[in-house]
Amino acid sequence: MFVIILSRRQIDLVEKNDDINLEEKSMRIRTVEKKDAEAFYQFQVKLDQEAEYMLYEPNERITTVRQIKKTIKDIKKMETSTIFIAEEGNRIIGYVGIYGSSLRRVKHVGYISIGIIEAYCNKGIGYQLLTSSIQFAEETELKRLELSVIEENKRAIHLYQKCGFVLEGVRKKAVRINKQWHDEFYMAKIL
Repeated sequence: MFVIILSRRQIDLVEKNDDINLEEKSMRIRTVEKKDAEAFYQFQVKLDQEAEYMLYEPNERITTVRQIKKTIKDIKKMETSTIFIAEEGNRIIGYVGIYGSSLRRVKHVGYISIGIIEAYCNKGIGYQLLTSSIQFAEETELKRLELSVIEENKRAIHLYQKCGFVLEGVRKKAVRINKQWHDEFYMAKIL
């Protein structure tokens, strides 16, 4: 299992330029386990409610805890896939998923999905999650990490660029949010 435990002071040392205020609590990043399925489901539902640029709209998710347990089990079998969760105490406050493929021609590619509860944004957690995913990728067969992001999501784009991701393309009218079309950027990091 991969675990990073950071105190507020350690996060400050890593991310001096970010406004980090986790009060005097510790934040921990670790791989998700089957026992986390219920908490991870609740986290996803909350993320759906408050995150403007995530894929699911509020109340659209039909995933069950049972399905999440199966997904976690399946991901753990793949050497190029994992999910890291960020916790404060026993509460999941963020995640990053790295999803690899078993197909030989694209086995070197991992797709990234990331989300953080709004109250914990701009505190260096996204940076730590992406750093964990990059370290994971470097220890596996992954040579390329890729993601997509809504063009207007400047905060996320800044984070991705800070971690070495570059813009590779644009999909016009790729996502519709509140009856408005949004372009989607494709970004990648070559390892």
